[in-house]
Amino acid sequence: MSRADLDSAIRLRKPPDLFELRLDQLAGDLDAVENRVSKLRRPLIITARHPQEGGANKLSTRHRRDLLLRFLHRARYVDVELRSASALRSILKLAGTRNVRRIISYHNLKSTPRSWTLQTKARAAKSWGADIFKVATRTDTPAQLARLLDFITNRDVDLRRLFTRPLAKTTLKAKCRSNNFAASELVEIGLRLFREWTDCLLFPRHAYFTIGEAHG
Repeated sequence: MSRADLDSAIRLRKPPDLFELRLDQLAGDLDAVENRVSKLRRPLIITARHPQEGGANKLSTRHRRDLLLRFLHRARYVDVELRSASALRSILKLAGTRNVRRIISYHNLKSTPRSWTLQTKARAAKSWGADIFKVATRTDTPAQLARLLDFITNRDVDLRRLFTRPLAKTTLKAKCRSNNFAASELVEIGLRLFREWTDCLLFPRHAYFTIGEAHG
């Protein structure tokens, strides 16, 4: 499956800005990946996900470290979960010396924690030298969306580097907290937020293709 996935990425007529290599998913066919990855013609994000944050194959910390080390010289970014930052600090340190940007990530596949929890995690990521703090959580309910909004708009990490104008957030946050509107309205709010945030970014928006996951 990994070889076919890689071949599919290589054949893309219009490649994305970045490719992400899910090394935990590709661990069974690394020689083929290593032999063909240079044909992707785009910068790489590499990650070997922790089993508790969606990682495949129940890989040990040592195995994940070895995978990241093997492909680090090919990467523009390395993604390490916050929970793994201490165990993989050697990878983070080496990335810093090789001009590989460090993504410290947090994945919650069940819900969205409260804003103060995410603030704490953002500060911890910064302490580990994160160039980027990535959050992947659920926004299935108005309450979950409101928590994410609180984090983005109220946390003490300076977001002025990202946004050129204030978000029209007050009404949206109040409505999310009220929890008394239809699902179609929640979808509309999500689309509005997406449009606002992507319109406000100071840096170019990047699309990326993950190699090692199923694509519809």
